Amino acid sequence: MSDKIINIHHLNAATLCPLIISDFFKQVRELSNKLSQAVSWRSQQNNTTFHTNIANSNSEDRSLDKRLVCHCVLIETRQKLILLDTGLARTDIEQRGKRLPTAFMKVIGRPILDINQTAYHQIQALGYSPSDVSDIIVTHLDIDHAGGLIDFPQAKVHLLNTELNTARHPQTFIQKQRYTPAIWRHNPNWQAYEYHAGGEQWNGFESLRNLAGLPTEVMLLPMRGHTQGHTGIAVDNGGSSLLFVGDAYVSRKQLSGNTPPEIAIFNQFLQEDLPAFKRNLARISELKQKNLPGLKIFCSHDPKEYRQCCG
Repeated sequence: MSDKIINIHHLNAATLCPLIISDFFKQVRELSNKLSQAVSWRSQQNNTTFHTNIANSNSEDRSLDKRLVCHCVLIETRQKLILLDTGLARTDIEQRGKRLPTAFMKVIGRPILDINQTAYHQIQALGYSPSDVSDIIVTHLDIDHAGGLIDFPQAKVHLLNTELNTARHPQTFIQKQRYTPAIWRHNPNWQAYEYHAGGEQWNGFESLRNLAGLPTEVMLLPMRGHTQGHTGIAVDNGGSSLLFVGDAYVSRKQLSGNTPPEIAIFNQFLQEDLPAFKRNLARISELKQKNLPGLKIFCSHDPKEYRQCCG
């Protein structure tokens, strides 16, 4: 008999404050408007007509949220606690980000180092014991998704074998920069899965089911692109379902084609397979537009999606 899901909790395991390009452009526009007003006033004094104007773009529609989340999910079943992604670790807070990659600490992430936001402390606040987390499923091994593994050394860690092998043996410059071996220095109990095309479908995505020791309602949905072994996680829970897509997108605005400029730059440099990333984004967008009853789709970092899931 399959284990039964009792509760699903949504956690924000770190708040990120990335550098926002739109803030820079906003300052430029404000300065330009002031200059325009000054030039216009001077022209009027000289009985001439001269106006400067910088057309307003749709930057607000494409702007990145100033504070992002590290969305994680805690699933309580009759037999165990299952954590989907971990966010940052307590040690990252205690050491003031010492083991965090420089680009993440200074530009891409700029996390607020609040120990109360760690998954470990939030699980305690919910009345559970962190030592009861028996299983963790990670979408991928970037530190803001798997940094907290060290806080749950007893847990079995489920992921795609491609992701584990790439993290252990990085080949490209980007791979060597993104992975932080310190997060698995405690030698986790890995449960890695081989993915072969042609698997069973879940809402148009190929899925890996029957994960070791987990309810059959929990599935991996391989979504190569952001990393070689990036995966989404689907959970069917009675009449409702959730699709957690990790970093298959960062902002909900990408689903409508309004990619913030920061993410456009990020895509060019840090997506390992950009064509595959774009294909997955299109499929997620198509599924989202269907508005299937009871289905929640969310990524790891969008704050509005996180609030909607908590509501």
